[in-house]
Parts: sequence; structure tokens; C-alpha cells
Amino acid sequence: MVDKKIALESSLATMKTQVCLFVVVAAVFSLEVQAQAKRPDYLALCARRDPQFNKCMVERIREIVPDLLAGDPELDLPALNPVHIAELSMDTDITEDVRSRMLFKDINIYNTDSIQIKDVRSNINDNKLELEVDIHFPKLFLDGEYRSDVRFRGLPFINKGSFNLTLGDVSMTMKLTGKPFIKEDESYIQLQHFTMSPKIESLDVYASNLFGGNKELANAALSIANKYWFIFYNESLPYLEEKWDILMTDIANNVFLKVPYDHMFPPN
Repeated sequence: MVDKKIALESSLATMKTQVCLFVVVAAVFSLEVQAQAKRPDYLALCARRDPQFNKCMVERIREIVPDLLAGDPELDLPALNPVHIAELSMDTDITEDVRSRMLFKDINIYNTDSIQIKDVRSNINDNKLELEVDIHFPKLFLDGEYRSDVRFRGLPFINKGSFNLTLGDVSMTMKLTGKPFIKEDESYIQLQHFTMSPKIESLDVYASNLFGGNKELANAALSIANKYWFIFYNESLPYLEEKWDILMTDIANNVFLKVPYDHMFPPN
């Protein structure tokens, strides 16, 4: 009887040991899977000490564009074709007599998969990341909802409806600046700025429900907007650049704060 009891206790102890080992192995495996999930192969880019780093980056960015546009839930990276912007507000004083308050919602930017990577310039080392990426889009299409409050010599003109834009030959330089920091014994990059200043060769504008549906006034306003769009665009550009910096820095940091620096840009 005693022998049976000892044998039973021994068996239970063995089972507990096996269960503990299984839990430990499962935990280690889980951590390894999580670590791998934060090191996607497509984000293994170029060695930061490579003398041909800029050339390498042009080629690698071209290769991973489909992955970036598709988005990555593991990294909280949203799909970027189309790019979706929930809301954007813009206040501009066009002249002393004309002031505009604009609110745009549910904005979508289409045809981003037509992106062309033209060139890369860099200043990258163990202590900083500075990238300039020249890109071009033959065409981009935007649509969404708008609300405008335009004051002409104090008289209000309030409109609300849908809009769409067609942009032709859009070129820009995306500038990324960041610094590495240590988290859990690994180096990551904290982006400080992600700026861009698009140059547009042509712009076609349409908006519904202008001037309460008055077709004559609406057509006149759209004619002026399509003829002199560059004046309004250049006036709004500094404000838009500030908004884009905040938006793009936030999106990019979803990646940079999760994927180790040495995975994206290994030293050698």
C-alpha cells in the first residue's frame, strides 16, 4: 500500500514537472512568435553603414510599396490605398475682406499605388536617422465631405456637401527625422518629424451644394477655383504641411516604435 502511494505521488510529481515544462516552452514559443511579428521580413531594409545605402533604399522601397499600401494590423499600420483621413480643418485669411473656415470629413486619397520612388538621400548612423525620399504620382484623386464658412466683408456664405479633386503630376520630398532610444535592451527610432511639401502641376475642383444649390453662383465659384487654384493652394500650404507632419509622424511611428532599429537598418 505504501509502495502504491509512493508510486502515485511520484507520478503526480512527474506530471507536474511535465506540465511546468510545457508551460515554460509554450511561453518561450509565444514570446518568440511575438518577437517575430515585430520583425516582418519586408521591413528588413538596408545596412546603415552600406556605402550604397541610398541606392539600396530606392530599390527596397520600390519592392515593399505593395506591403506598405496593404497595411499591417500587427503594427497598427492602416491600409494606404486609399489613404483615409477622418477629419481635417483649415482656416485661411485669403485677403483682408475674404476669410475662409473649412472642415473636411471622411477624406479618401486614391491611386496611391501609382507612386514612383525617384531618389533617396540620407544621413543615418547609430545616433540619428535623416531620410529624404523623392516621390511622384502621375495622378491622385480625393473625395469626401465638406463644410465651409466663407466671410466676404463680414457677410457669411455657409455651404455643406461633397467634394472631389483630381491632382495631376504631384511631386514631393518626404523628410523623416528621428533619434534612437533604448527599450527592453533594444534600440528603436522615435520619429520627430515626417514632413512633405507637394508640388502640383494641375488641379480640378468640384463641390456640391455651393450657395444653397444656386447653379449660376456655384458654377462661377468653381470656375474661379479651377482657374486660380494655385493661389488658394499656396496660401494653404504652410497650414497643410503642419497637419501632414502630425498625421504622417503618427502613422510612421506605429512602425518605428515597434520594429527594432537594427532590424530595419542593421549596422552592417
